[in-house]
Amino acid sequence: MLLAAQAESPAMKLPKDLDPKRRALVEVSLKESEAHPGLPYKFAGASPEDDGMDCSGAVFYLLGKVGIDPPRTADGQYRWVLDSGNLTRVPEDAVTLDHPAFEKLKPGDLLFWAPASDDPHISHVQLFLGFEEKDHHPIMAGASDGRSYRGVKRNGFGLVDFRIPKADAPKRLIGYGPPVWPAGKKAPKP
Repeated sequence: MLLAAQAESPAMKLPKDLDPKRRALVEVSLKESEAHPGLPYKFAGASPEDDGMDCSGAVFYLLGKVGIDPPRTADGQYRWVLDSGNLTRVPEDAVTLDHPAFEKLKPGDLLFWAPASDDPHISHVQLFLGFEEKDHHPIMAGASDGRSYRGVKRNGFGLVDFRIPKADAPKRLIGYGPPVWPAGKKAPKP
């Protein structure tokens, strides 16, 4: 199953007061997604030169494009955000974006999933891009095997719908938070 090519990046409705670093990360993510249509999901891949990427490899790649050097694995990226003190935990009853747990969610945040358990081992990560301008549809960027974008199944790098798992799903959204920016680092030019 191949990733359906993204013709062009959707127009995003970003908050006017969004930090320039986050804005640049969203813009770079949209451009990279558009530049590499059809790039498949590939375990341990972390760049287009690897002929595919896995979820944490895609986030690693996108963050690297704006000068951030995160850990390589989804669990490492989770611990990195957790250790920075900026992780917002998502309670099990948060199954819609209307839940108060998502009040702090901003474009540029990393999103973390894990099997439902008391001591989560993070198994999936994506980058929240925000809401599409035309209809407020929430999207994220990264790589996955089997997610969809507006009803079209995807396998690989690109944009996908941001959906919160149902309460009885085998995986759940554990938390979210911003990447750890190097001290003194200015926003890159997208």
